Amino acid sequence: MTLRNATFAGLLLATAARAADPVSASGPLRLDLPLLDLGFNVSHGWQAPSMAQSLAVARDFSTSLAWAVDLALERAWGENDPRGRWALELPLLALAAAASMELPFFPGWSHEEFHRAIMSRRGISSYDEVWDLKVFSEFVSVSRVSDDDLVRLKRDHPAEMARLSAAGMEGDIELARAIAADGFFGRRDRLVHLPLLLLTRLGVTFYMWECDSASGDALTDRMNAREADPRRRDFTGLDCVGWAYDVQRPDEPYEARGPHPSGVGLNRYRKTTDLTPEERRLLTRARWLSLLNLADLSLWPVDLPVPWGPPGSRFTFGFAHQMTSFGEAVTLDLYLGLPGADLRGAGRLYLSQHLALPGLEVEWVRAPLVVGGARLQVTPGAMVWLQPSRGRWDDGTASPGAQLELRVAWLLSPAVAAFAEIQAKTAGWVAGTVLLGAGMEGRLGLQAVL
Repeated sequence: MTLRNATFAGLLLATAARAADPVSASGPLRLDLPLLDLGFNVSHGWQAPSMAQSLAVARDFSTSLAWAVDLALERAWGENDPRGRWALELPLLALAAAASMELPFFPGWSHEEFHRAIMSRRGISSYDEVWDLKVFSEFVSVSRVSDDDLVRLKRDHPAEMARLSAAGMEGDIELARAIAADGFFGRRDRLVHLPLLLLTRLGVTFYMWECDSASGDALTDRMNAREADPRRRDFTGLDCVGWAYDVQRPDEPYEARGPHPSGVGLNRYRKTTDLTPEERRLLTRARWLSLLNLADLSLWPVDLPVPWGPPGSRFTFGFAHQMTSFGEAVTLDLYLGLPGADLRGAGRLYLSQHLALPGLEVEWVRAPLVVGGARLQVTPGAMVWLQPSRGRWDDGTASPGAQLELRVAWLLSPAVAAFAEIQAKTAGWVAGTVLLGAGMEGRLGLQAVL
């Protein structure tokens, strides 16, 4: 479920941003669409979108809207008075981002589709109410989920049950990280995406604070009062409260929640009053750590010189916080541009009840390669980590894990390319990857640069 108050509170802060001069026009618009996500799209019959597909679509639609607004203002304003242009453009960009947030194919839709991907993989049907265009509604649900399916998911896959509630905000942060990386490596004027990224990251933080509050409990009561029909109910209620409850109770049957206040079905929604003191402390800690999502220099059109690096080298960095199937993950992203090479790295700290464990990620972004006359862009990447050995909050030991990935894009023209990518991983939580166990994912798609 997504909350409107997070969107509009973020809008106020986003419109307060100002800049001296635009670096240039918005720069190239990169569109990327995985047309086929092998494994996910064909499991349990045809189903879509996967996490990767919904993230790519939301990124394409959101950045295209910002690019169009910027281009229109540039054409209308011309080169005169750039300060005046940005004084008008930034509020317009913020308004466009806020107005589109809960429309199909934009970030609110992607948020809900990340939830749905967890359920779809286990054959659980659901409905994304973003399609109902509830633009002025207090909340948007993923509905038409049966109590029996939730009972089965908790019984057979308790880690996925905990992740199910957290997946929407996991996707929000992955979307913001992807747009920030595109802006840095694509040499765009990153100011164009500042309102969108602030709205997205602020939305996560405000949602976390809403969860850990009396007003969040009051919202839960209003939802329960309206939803006598189980088919109308959201699958979890306030995402982060459901996560704090389920991540620490992997062995508790779902039926232990008791009956719904109406007497029909199970009481899906958790309130802070349903949490133990330790569960409430986890929710409060996650609320405070979510402020790290705002400590991100990559949002801003400011690049730092690489100390002792070659001329023209630059870098930026930022933090992120995400809830996981076993606890939390804190990430330090690093974007590095060198003459002839673009590199993306990340350091991670995985937190659970007893453990604080490290992880590392590195990626070489769009390395040019010519094979037999074909012009390619190759993006190899690797991740290594230590995570709780059984993927549980209460684990006392850790196990190593890794993921390898490779993306190859074949440039059909200067503006269009076809790509294939493959990922192989051991057991463990990876943001934006639906698999918690070991497995492989493959995708085929198209990309364009305008």
